[in-house]
Amino acid sequence: MSKPEIIEIQEKNDSLITTIPIHYYYNGFSFSPDNQNLLIYNSRYTNYNYTPKLWNIDRREISLQQNTKSVKSISVSNNGKTIAAIVNNKLINLWNTNGLLIKRLEHDGIKSLSFSPDSKTIAVISNDNLINLWSSNGLFIKRLEHDGIKKLSFSPDSKTIVSTSKNRIKLWNSKGELIIESKGNYQKLPKLFFSPNSQSVAVISEHQVIFLSRNGKLINSFDAHNKKIEKIILSPDKQLIVTQSYNQVKLWNLNGKLIRDLDGNYQKVKQIIFSPESQIIASIGDDNFAKLWRGDGTYIGKLDHPDIVKSLDFSRGSNIIITLSYNKDRLEKSMIKLWKSDGTPMKPYKIYDYGINNIKLHPDGKVIASTSGNFVKLWNRNGKLITILKGHYEDINDVKFSPDGEIIATASKDQTIKLWRSKDGKEIKTLKGHKHPVQEIVFSPDGNIFASISPDGKAIAVQNQSGVLLLNADLDDLLNRACNWASAYLKTTDDESIKHLCD
Repeated sequence: MSKPEIIEIQEKNDSLITTIPIHYYYNGFSFSPDNQNLLIYNSRYTNYNYTPKLWNIDRREISLQQNTKSVKSISVSNNGKTIAAIVNNKLINLWNTNGLLIKRLEHDGIKSLSFSPDSKTIAVISNDNLINLWSSNGLFIKRLEHDGIKKLSFSPDSKTIVSTSKNRIKLWNSKGELIIESKGNYQKLPKLFFSPNSQSVAVISEHQVIFLSRNGKLINSFDAHNKKIEKIILSPDKQLIVTQSYNQVKLWNLNGKLIRDLDGNYQKVKQIIFSPESQIIASIGDDNFAKLWRGDGTYIGKLDHPDIVKSLDFSRGSNIIITLSYNKDRLEKSMIKLWKSDGTPMKPYKIYDYGINNIKLHPDGKVIASTSGNFVKLWNRNGKLITILKGHYEDINDVKFSPDGEIIATASKDQTIKLWRSKDGKEIKTLKGHKHPVQEIVFSPDGNIFASISPDGKAIAVQNQSGVLLLNADLDDLLNRACNWASAYLKTTDDESIKHLCD
């Protein structure tokens, strides 16, 4: 008989909450939004009966009634009261958190399911291009048709549904009544953004930006760029959109207004960065400068460097900005500069070091983290070296401060993530699980979860507010475990940078 694996659930301070023994055939995990329950299931073996398990955080197992065969995926409603499982692609089981079966819904060829933000509606997409709407207690609402459907989204207030395919977009109300159908080429880069008040939706494709009201009325339509749109960024406060092509940047609000064409980069734009409060927008590219604008499109100024600007970061409140320039032929001349929010330099404002490849600013602006090779250096604003974080065996690809500034997370080519205490540089923990170099780390705004990203763009979620989920198994579908573990949080978070990591 195979030896059980162990899941360790730990507090952020490294103290153990509990351990849960599982067998290798359980490869899917999902926390409830309140982090009090952990769901464990099998999604690989469809010919065997591996019963999903529900554990309370205090290690008490809750029996799920009338389980049947293999579970493809499990979702938890945003209010944490309903559990929905796709069983063998033909059934959906609904349970409450006491394990009682609410209803069994019969379908054929189920592709995916999602809860509305208010937890009252379940939308099920099937292989026959149908969307079936159910109430969370299992009552059928309506069947919607959308040929070639790829994705479905609810508005923040749950009263509008948008379904997309490669050649059309449909808007429905919560009763399943069609509001409008828009035809077009949405095969590449179709992005949907609802306004925070749910009154409008922006539809962005390669060359066009369309704004629709929730009743289907066209608010505005733009042929957005001369060249195809390569990237779309939503501001942290979800009020503004930036579209980026080769060397063009345009700023929009979600009411359908083009605020400004943020021109000024002569070479390819590499990155657009919003300040934490969405008040400042920065662009960097293959130029020896960064440019700053305010949220209303007002130009602030240019941050000049002797070499190509590679990185930029803001402090909390955006009162301090740091920039990094780098020249591979003059590694000893890597330079960090500090600026005020109006674009004027701070003094002393230059830090030189060898081969800096990334920088991050502590939220309070008092400490700078720079990466060079396989270590991190911490500096104060006067350019004095505070300490060096050593422990990775290969180059560090990313470094991030947690939003409260207490933790530093590093991602390395050695396939690990390390957590450090920012006040003294002491290593807290090494997190393993990636089978490839870890490329990037993203913290949620509240610091309750972060995601780590491999070069292929996939993510493994490794932390939530209850602690750290450590998986000691070396399984091919570790990604699937982690995305399901974080699914409830990712559905409800306001952070667009991580919201769609597991889509």
